[in-house]
Amino acid sequence: MFFRMLRGALTRRGNRHLMIALTVALGAGVATSMLSVMFNVGDKVNQELKSYGANIVVRPQGAAVLDDLYNTGEASEARSYLREDELGNIKTIFWTYNILDFAPLLNVSATDASGEHVPTTGTWFSHHLELATGESVETGLDKLRGWWGLQGAWPADDDATGAIVGTSYASARGLNVGDTFTLTREGVSQDFTVRGIITSGDDADRGVFIQLPAAQTLIGREGAVGSVEVSALTTPDNDLARKAAKNPNSLSVSEKETWYCTAYVSSIAYQIEEVMTDSVARPVRQVAQSEGTILEKTQLLMVLVT
Repeated sequence: MFFRMLRGALTRRGNRHLMIALTVALGAGVATSMLSVMFNVGDKVNQELKSYGANIVVRPQGAAVLDDLYNTGEASEARSYLREDELGNIKTIFWTYNILDFAPLLNVSATDASGEHVPTTGTWFSHHLELATGESVETGLDKLRGWWGLQGAWPADDDATGAIVGTSYASARGLNVGDTFTLTREGVSQDFTVRGIITSGDDADRGVFIQLPAAQTLIGREGAVGSVEVSALTTPDNDLARKAAKNPNSLSVSEKETWYCTAYVSSIAYQIEEVMTDSVARPVRQVAQSEGTILEKTQLLMVLVT
């Protein structure tokens, strides 16, 4: 009897039932599509934000303590150094695939031919790095500073004397792409060739960027790194992340497991410290918080639309 009633209900006014089924199917399809967009838009927005610089800075413990006490800033030469041979460890942490790019920086107090001080930074421009896992990565300043205006080209990895100069410094010294200049520090001099002139809109316009080994030669410290800038995909902070950022040891076992296995900026920074000797990795809070706010509002908007 029941099945006869059900069959009769479905066969009577068949067009109406067909329209209801089609409407439900269309609604489900639209909702599914919007949910798919909502889950993907966060990653795409996060990827786009990463083109505007690093959100984690790694420094030696000694330099980090001095900067906290005396607010010395990043421009001064470090009294202690990170190890260049440990930089590949950054790509071996739990969140390795969230590490998009990183670049070492080594500040050098040098003078040019006129005897004036030149803010000089050794770095990787575009570096091929072989990892202990057998994998390889291409990383460097060309990716971390993608918003810089560049006249010329980034120096190749094997271009030992290639350099990038800021537009203000180039104008003051009359330098153009292809010109050479000399840097000297404590009796050690090296000649460099301008491969590109950058326009950054900040202090970099007054400085010079050279290959990391060249900077190490100028200070007489092979394998030394002053700091590392890291660009990582992260999850917006919540109460757990803020609690962990203050003191990871205050977390319970379950809280620490959840925090460690979630891509919070503080969690990624903590794991970088674990693989680099005597290092302090700290989020660039202005960048991380801005990214989190944008992502939260974007996801909220997509939820409302869905």
